[in-house]
Amino acid sequence: MRSNDRLGRRATSIAVVVMVGASLAVGQVRPWLAARYHELRQVDDVYALPTPEQTVGLSLGYRAALADLIFANTLVAYGIRSQEKRRFEFAANYLETCVALDPKLREVYYFADTILTFQTVPVPYRDVVAARRIQERGLKEFPYDTELWLVTGQFLAYLAPGQIKEPAVRKEWQEAGARIMARACELAAGDEITTRKCMVARGVLTKAGYREAVIRMLKRVIAFSTDEQLRRRAQMWLKQKLDEPVPAALEARQARLTHLQQSNLPFVSHELFMVLGPPFEAAACAGRFDDTNCATSWRAWMEAGDQGASDAAP
Repeated sequence: MRSNDRLGRRATSIAVVVMVGASLAVGQVRPWLAARYHELRQVDDVYALPTPEQTVGLSLGYRAALADLIFANTLVAYGIRSQEKRRFEFAANYLETCVALDPKLREVYYFADTILTFQTVPVPYRDVVAARRIQERGLKEFPYDTELWLVTGQFLAYLAPGQIKEPAVRKEWQEAGARIMARACELAAGDEITTRKCMVARGVLTKAGYREAVIRMLKRVIAFSTDEQLRRRAQMWLKQKLDEPVPAALEARQARLTHLQQSNLPFVSHELFMVLGPPFEAAACAGRFDDTNCATSWRAWMEAGDQGASDAAP
């Protein structure tokens, strides 16, 4: 028994000595290893996917699911590289692969300019071009998405030109962005916030010689906006900057629309009133389709009202 006790105490002593020695060794080596670890940094990326066309084939039909997975990984990789303060080299490749897999993945187009051009280090010009290429494809996939048109126009008109050296190329980007913002203004209709944002494009378009585009945009603002201040600004720009009179029919139509809403449903928003359609009495309007009070759609109401105004004119 005594022999076994001595062996046990000896083993315990040896274990304690080994643990103390290991702790001392770790304490001595750890600072050197930590300094060495922080000196070692990954400076190059490796693209781990095949071409977009091959990736479509390898998806085995699960294209949308694979596109979501790649885009989620791209967002994570973008955040990691931002933290490490290095460029995301293959961001364009990943985004274009997502688009090839699922052209309707809207978030790719919405965040393309941010992922490709807003990085902690300078990005090459080809990434700026790739952002424009991806965003313009998004406009084709979502031709009536006001937010996408506005984001793309702002990027081309204001953000990207700061990274372009050639004056002629910079001017072309600014004009293209202004035209896209003008289109966003047309799509915005009654959205006052978006209309205010895209109205700034009128100056760029005017200087570039796109007078008709500016006139069309401003007339649409006057016709659809419910913000009286915004409408007055559009009218002033037409008269003073473009020497273009505001059509009397346009002002009369807006006045008729305001009066119609106030006299029938003054407690609802303008957007809801436009969705409901023009009010009419079914019994009184039987067979009377040429009367503005019996129109069943806004188009018919507008045409009947314009016709009545022209007939009343001397």
